[in-house]
Amino acid sequence: MAVTRKDPSQIVADEFAASLANRTSPLLSDRQVKTPVNGITGKSLTGLNRLILGGRHSDPRWFTENQAKSLGYHLKPEIAGREVVFWEQYQRFKMTDPKTGKPVLDENGQQKYSYRKHERPFMKLYTVYHASQLELENGQPIPAYQPQEPKADPVAQIENIVKSTRATVIHDQKGRSFCRAKDDTI
Repeated sequence: MAVTRKDPSQIVADEFAASLANRTSPLLSDRQVKTPVNGITGKSLTGLNRLILGGRHSDPRWFTENQAKSLGYHLKPEIAGREVVFWEQYQRFKMTDPKTGKPVLDENGQQKYSYRKHERPFMKLYTVYHASQLELENGQPIPAYQPQEPKADPVAQIENIVKSTRATVIHDQKGRSFCRAKDDTI
């Protein structure tokens, strides 16, 4: 008997609709919503994943089961995860030396990769678990969330990027954006 799988888009749409119906969606919150992040990389989750997972917890970390295991964390008994979607844009290939067939390593001795863009991105469905659903092997809670300090002031970073373009910047548009490519004026 063939197993029928639900369409991943439908699963995510159902999750989002349920969060609206249960009044747990960050869209319905009038408080500052914490952006959910990948528990390993610290990168913010985006799109519908942000709307499904955001705003419920003071700790914004979410992990796949494999990510949790890599840190020595275990799922608490009888815990259900949440479905999120990842759109894969590129396929990753290990780089090898064509003459020797040996892996090409970077300056740190790590495997180098090349990437090829997919003709069409494809969707992967992952189950993630909130940090509160995980524990250490001895049953103790996992380490507390330590927010990452911003590496630099984002406004200063943008100003440096604009300066590096050597475009002329004139502040006379009363809060409106303006760009003239003919004479490289912003």
